[in-house]
Amino acid sequence: MSDFRSAPETVSSETASVEGRPLDQASPVVARPKTRATFPASEVEEKPGILARALRTLRHERGILAFFLLIFLLMMPYLTFATPFVDELDNLVGALAVADGGTVYKDFFSQHTPLMYYIMGLFARMGVSSVAGFRVCFYAIIASFFLFIYYRYKKTFGTRTLLLLPVLFVLDMARNPLVGTVLSDMVQSMALLVLYLEFFRFATSKPQRLPKSSTVAIALAIFFAVGTALMSVYAVAAIFLGVVLVEIERARAGGEGNADWHGVVTSSKRLLGRFTPLAGLLLALLALYTAYFALKHALRAMIYQAFTFNTEIYPKYLGIASTPAGTVLNGLVQYAEYVAATFSQLYTFSSLVSAVLIVGNVAMCCYVFKFSSALSVATALFTVYTGIRGYADFHGTAYTMFSWFCVAYLVERVVLEARDRRAVFATILLFVLCFAPTWGAGLKGVHGLTHAFDRRASSYYLEKYVPSGGYFFDASMDVQTYLDNDVRRASRVASGLAPWIAEAYMPDVISDIENNKPNVVFYDPNDEVWGHRYSEYSQPLQALLDRDYVYYPYSDAAETYSDAESARVWIRKGIGVDQLFSEVVYATSTADATMAPAGEIAGQTEILQTFDLAASDVGAASVDVATYSRTNTSHLNFEFGQLNVADNVKTPLYKGTIDAAELKDNAMHTVKFDQELNVPAGQYYIRLTTDDATPGNAVTVWTADGGESAGGADHLFVNGKESPAEMNFQIMN
Repeated sequence: MSDFRSAPETVSSETASVEGRPLDQASPVVARPKTRATFPASEVEEKPGILARALRTLRHERGILAFFLLIFLLMMPYLTFATPFVDELDNLVGALAVADGGTVYKDFFSQHTPLMYYIMGLFARMGVSSVAGFRVCFYAIIASFFLFIYYRYKKTFGTRTLLLLPVLFVLDMARNPLVGTVLSDMVQSMALLVLYLEFFRFATSKPQRLPKSSTVAIALAIFFAVGTALMSVYAVAAIFLGVVLVEIERARAGGEGNADWHGVVTSSKRLLGRFTPLAGLLLALLALYTAYFALKHALRAMIYQAFTFNTEIYPKYLGIASTPAGTVLNGLVQYAEYVAATFSQLYTFSSLVSAVLIVGNVAMCCYVFKFSSALSVATALFTVYTGIRGYADFHGTAYTMFSWFCVAYLVERVVLEARDRRAVFATILLFVLCFAPTWGAGLKGVHGLTHAFDRRASSYYLEKYVPSGGYFFDASMDVQTYLDNDVRRASRVASGLAPWIAEAYMPDVISDIENNKPNVVFYDPNDEVWGHRYSEYSQPLQALLDRDYVYYPYSDAAETYSDAESARVWIRKGIGVDQLFSEVVYATSTADATMAPAGEIAGQTEILQTFDLAASDVGAASVDVATYSRTNTSHLNFEFGQLNVADNVKTPLYKGTIDAAELKDNAMHTVKFDQELNVPAGQYYIRLTTDDATPGNAVTVWTADGGESAGGADHLFVNGKESPAEMNFQIMN
């Protein structure tokens, strides 16, 4: 007779083992009780065949793969959510250098550990040639990491946890759009999360030896974390300390050996035996790493750039500790400050989310305490030191990733222990509703995968004045411009001239520019990096530019280029104005003329120059200026237009403002028009005024005597009074 009995399970088949061994009775995974009927052997149905089981597995796995495809697609709004910035540019330019056969630290100077350059270099070798393309490839890497974590750890942490985690994290990326760029922080985050998950499994089970798969996973996690962000060593150290504390805790509890310090010694010996293969694998990876750079003759450069530079130079500019002990203490202080700042600004959505993460951190430490006090302590330290580079900005990605894991894990634990599925769906719905509007805002920036970023205005100069395969130098390194043009970097320093970079590498920058002789240099001494203007620390570069280059401000047509902002362009003197502007269509005759200044252009002063011009294309004008050998902080209004002499009607064709601080004394200053003008033959004018110049803080223009031409249209008027001279200027196309 059949015997139907309810048999509630305490541990589900999904969570019953780790690497084939049962969890201890204090396992943190408490499965949902369910009822299952048992039958006599004679009445048990036959198991499904191999084909049926395979199809069932395929259907299940197909659904999971589809979910992670969804995670990949959820990242797409971030494709154009953030403009490329220095950290992403550094990764991509380094990747391009590697793809071209270069070696990091020798052919590309860097202050970071090198793994990210080589990861992205693989995509560069495959032909990826745009910022958007690199981002798509990077999103595929992140989705693959989530997929790996799901398959490896779902039996220990539950499927809901590892499905909820990527949804929460990807939606939360909208709070900080820079997280959607190609960042080493993302790879570091995934690697540190894997390291913690392995530690959690170790702390909640009692393996006699570390499984081979765990040995490989831990070694690679440490290698990827430290290989992409040196500061990961502090989070790794927190896990190492946790392992030691777990062993001591077990020994003192009598779990392995006697409940005395002799047991601790015995346990330590077992610990060494248990982790010897891991130590050997890590040493092998380190040996390969060292051998590679030694064979490339870049080992000494690697040690200086990736380690010495970050302890001796970089900390001086950021106010961070330069010693390990100082960094450990500073990490605790930073986390305390972050918590205080978060709870003092709960009226903002971002702070509310940060508060949820903080509560999740604390709740996680409390929850795991019932399994192991050592696990709780290690979790707390790991939380703090995942954010050693930051908690709130893009450098806080590792902290944010781990914190969302804590939230997702606790949500599943609550659901399982409450035996109520509805709670997990309510939680997911709540988070989706909270984050979806912010995430959805990113959709506005999506313009397609191949044209996510328009061409930069700087491409105009590279296309026109740098031959194919020629050199250019960009102090700020606009990588999209670099990708858009067949040009080469003139310097091994390619990620900007921040003050710490200038201190360490300025001689190399100067040497590279002198050797490679780039035709075009993009450099603005007034640019600012974290409170430091370029002009404060890059005088050698400015001196080189003053000697070998001519400065031209530009503002290209918005119809052609996406940015119409003014920039600093320096053209090599060998190219000169003759190539920059193909023809001078009008020039003041200064042969045997006496030159004189027109007087300070201050207050209500107006300089008006009229002249005759044949039909031509006009693209720029140059005016001979004088600054009275001083740096003026005023501005000069420049106007070019057509003149109807009969009616005295002036029709402006171009208006612009010149920063007097940019002007060089006794030199021609070129004003490039927004677009080339096709003008008919007739009379034209240049008008100079000011809105803010005062006597002693103003500039003037040089004039040449004998200004009236044969046509009788060339006249100079100073404050409405005609002068016998003519302003010294040129009109060019």
